Amino acid sequence: MPTDRGGVVLFGQESPFFEYAAYHLATVGLRTTAVVSWTALWAIVEAKDPAVVLLHWDSLGEGSLKAAAMLKSQDIRLVLILSEKLYKGPDVVAVLAAGADGLIEGALNPRILMPKMRAWLDGRSGVSKPGKSEEASKA
Repeated sequence: MPTDRGGVVLFGQESPFFEYAAYHLATVGLRTTAVVSWTALWAIVEAKDPAVVLLHWDSLGEGSLKAAAMLKSQDIRLVLILSEKLYKGPDVVAVLAAGADGLIEGALNPRILMPKMRAWLDGRSGVSKPGKSEEASKA
């Protein structure tokens, strides 16, 4: 499950979830950097060009929708919103309308988080990315 750029950035307010997510993502070789301020988020986006940005819904709330829209305008390859809750988290339509690539609910459970992360990073999310079908037809 390699990423081709500067690893994974997890953005939100300080949370024990950050250590949990970093630990589980490290078990499959993904470097995770946690950031807790907008200034730090933009600095790391510019400096490291992350392959993935994970936005922590439970600490950011609707601010994660704003962040998703801004990040996708910066050409971040994959922006996902995570919620530790399995139910009563963000509305998936609002998540997608904001520009995020997807939503992972129940992310506190590694049996949910890790297979979904693998699927997204391996391109098996079920969501086609713009240009993929064109590339496949040229091959």
